[in-house]
Amino acid sequence: MTLFKILFFKCAFFLLMQNLNQNPRTLLPKFYGLYCIQCSGITVRVVVMNNVLPRAIKMHYKYDLKGSSYKRRASRKERAKPSPTFKDLDFQEMHEGLYFDSDTYNALMKTLQRDCRVCLHRDPISASSIFQNQTELQIFHLL
Repeated sequence: MTLFKILFFKCAFFLLMQNLNQNPRTLLPKFYGLYCIQCSGITVRVVVMNNVLPRAIKMHYKYDLKGSSYKRRASRKERAKPSPTFKDLDFQEMHEGLYFDSDTYNALMKTLQRDCRVCLHRDPISASSIFQNQTELQIFHLL
C-alpha cells in the first residue's frame, strides 16, 4: 500500500464515518480500521472494510463495472472460473438493464445521490478514488 493510499484512507475515515451515522443505507465502503503490522522487519498494512451485500444471498452474476467500454470484457480465463467477474461489455450483452419497482428505485436513487454529494463535497478526486474501490456490482434475483 502506497503512502498516498495510507494518507487517503486516514483522511477519508472521518468523512465516511460521519456519512455512515447520517446515512446508514450508504453504499460507500464501510471502513473499520487501518492497521499496520510489523513482524521480523516486514511491514504489512491492512484495511478492514465491510461488504455491501450479505454473503447469505446467492449471487447469480458478478460484475466489475467502470462505466467504460475500452478493454471491458472478461477474459476467457476469467469466464472459465466457477464464479466469474464480468465487465461492462459483458453486462451490456447479457442484460437489457436493471429493473426495480418504483419504491426500490427511489430508495436507491436517494442513497446514490447522498453518497455522491458526500464524495463531491470532500473532493472530486477523492470521490473517484472511493468509487474505484467500490465498483463491484452484484446482481441477484429475489424469488
